[in-house]
Amino acid sequence: MPKLSKKKFSQKEKDKILQSFTEDFDLAFTAESRNRIDMVDDLRFAALDQWPRDIQVERKNRPMLTLDHIGQSIRKVMGNIRQNMPSIKVDPVDDGADKETADVLEDLTRQIEQSSNARNAYINAAKFQVKMGYGVWRVNTVMNNDDIFEQDIVILPIKNPFTAYADPDAIMPQKQDGRFWVLSETMSTKNFEAQFPGVEIPLSVPHKGLGETNSRWFDSNSIRIAEYFKKDKKKKKITQLSNGVVVNSDEITEEDIALYQAQNITPVREREVEVDVINWYKLTAFEILEHVQWPGKLFPIVPVYGEEDNIEGETFIRGIVRAAKDPQRMYNYWNSAAAEMIALQPKAPYLLHLDQIKNTKKFWDVANTSNLPYLPYETVKGEPPPMRQQPPLMQNGILQQASVSASDIQQATGVFEASTGDLPQQRSGRAVIALQQEADLGQSLFMDNLAGAIEYTGKVLLELIPKYYDTQRIIRLRGEDSGTRFVEINKPILTPDGMKIQHDLGRGKYDVRVGVGPSFRTRRSEAAASMVELARVFPQVLQVAGDLVAKNLDWPGADEMAERLKKLLPPGIADDDEDLNPEELQAKQQQQQQQQQIQQLAVKLEMMEKQANIENIQSDSAVKQSTAVKNFSEIEQNDVENAVQMAELAAAQGSPEILRAALIEVVKLVQSTSKPQPQQLAPPAQPQPPGIL
Repeated sequence: MPKLSKKKFSQKEKDKILQSFTEDFDLAFTAESRNRIDMVDDLRFAALDQWPRDIQVERKNRPMLTLDHIGQSIRKVMGNIRQNMPSIKVDPVDDGADKETADVLEDLTRQIEQSSNARNAYINAAKFQVKMGYGVWRVNTVMNNDDIFEQDIVILPIKNPFTAYADPDAIMPQKQDGRFWVLSETMSTKNFEAQFPGVEIPLSVPHKGLGETNSRWFDSNSIRIAEYFKKDKKKKKITQLSNGVVVNSDEITEEDIALYQAQNITPVREREVEVDVINWYKLTAFEILEHVQWPGKLFPIVPVYGEEDNIEGETFIRGIVRAAKDPQRMYNYWNSAAAEMIALQPKAPYLLHLDQIKNTKKFWDVANTSNLPYLPYETVKGEPPPMRQQPPLMQNGILQQASVSASDIQQATGVFEASTGDLPQQRSGRAVIALQQEADLGQSLFMDNLAGAIEYTGKVLLELIPKYYDTQRIIRLRGEDSGTRFVEINKPILTPDGMKIQHDLGRGKYDVRVGVGPSFRTRRSEAAASMVELARVFPQVLQVAGDLVAKNLDWPGADEMAERLKKLLPPGIADDDEDLNPEELQAKQQQQQQQQQIQQLAVKLEMMEKQANIENIQSDSAVKQSTAVKNFSEIEQNDVENAVQMAELAAAQGSPEILRAALIEVVKLVQSTSKPQPQQLAPPAQPQPPGIL
């Protein structure tokens, strides 16, 4: 949470805030009460409390089986979410943004998620979303453990979603267009007095709603406290700069002015606008305990919903449990009836005359509960011996109804047997794939709504990052493959256009989207399998991509193997420029330029030697015999041979500068001595390779 305000409210201001809080809380509490009653019942049903209380009393000593099929559907949907967790992506929007900074912001949001264990918050909310149709998490700030002057942005779970109340008049999926959010919980009176000493608990609430009692807010043992996020209107001045950036006039510092002047940035125009601000209060129904202005315009509370229906202005929310309750109850009932019928077969009653057992009744009383070797009886004239009645037979209708109920559960949840692994062998592969796709479509609503909630979380993070990462420092980033790197942000650098800020997280506009699909680890395994199969069919691929195949293999030492294979690649295939610092990259570029020049000089020398050979062939035979090598004099020939030997020695030692100088000397010698004889006809022009002369 940002630094708490020390503002003291007047009694009039405090009464106005408290009255607004109690009215808003009562509005949300009343609007959501019906949904929350049904949601609690959904949670209990998913927790195997599936027999109604009146039925439990009626079937007191009879079988009441709970054969849970809904739990299997919930685990299937949650497993799909765990494997395909949506991820935040950042894209630049205007000319003030750039792709490199967008990548920094994306990796920074991923690092925030990792450090605050956001995955736990997402899964916790998704679990409630699937079960009852509503889950929630929050974005907050906490003090940095290593630097008390800095705060970290964190994503935290809200373990009990019933403590969060949104404005019921909000329309947007994450309620960002609402007026307020309330996070409410009860605290013991003892803990409240220890945490907030000096705050007196009144005898009654000063701003109660119609028909409202004190028990909603406090009693002798507990007291309700709440975090109240309230959106208010505020006027402020904004300034548009010559580079197109719009800043708050009140937030411009002397350092900002000096930086703008160094970059030749001037103010263009200024105007007053009305903007939304979010005030955060920690309060009770009778006292404001803490207050601060939230640094963003978006509520840091992120709800995720299941299925929503608006019927005559009233919104109904549910997960996959609600519609599956009745078929699950019938499945339990039919299986309980079958179990009861089968259990009673060995206990079929005996048909006998009472005089037959009047002296041996103690044996007959335990005949169905004890394993007796015999049952004594007395003969009665005219009566046959005791005889056990025919036990009740299992009715096929009971088993058929149980099977129908199991199918109804699948229809209600949208999770079919093809997606749960229970597949009859006679079904074709195409039919199985069709059923799996049908199951995925039935579950897509929950994944899509979760992706929307995570996308909104990304927008909240992008809004907070420039306010908490506003100084020059080195931060740790996390890539999609969970690899980490360190980047210096907000670093002033001198460019031909003046001073610029490298990785300025506060400049430009960026948009957020989400990627939904298998995790990087899953995609890496699939890529490795495909690469290995490709290498088996086309082994030559290992000669140019062996390092990529090894890099995607998931075993210890795979990265080291990839590095070794990379060194064996032919020149020009591996691109290491991304791993070089600016000095190393510049040196490499210079070396490449020198090598290109050397290659050009070598080609030019070869062409000149061919030209000299042609001239020698066409020259006079007497001149040929008097010329030692290529129409050179003996001294000149020695000079050329020495220069060539020097070039060969430099090439063997790997000295590009000496080699370049030696080749230049060879070219000069050849140019100065290889001239055509005046009495000979000029040879035909030879085509020159491009880029030589």
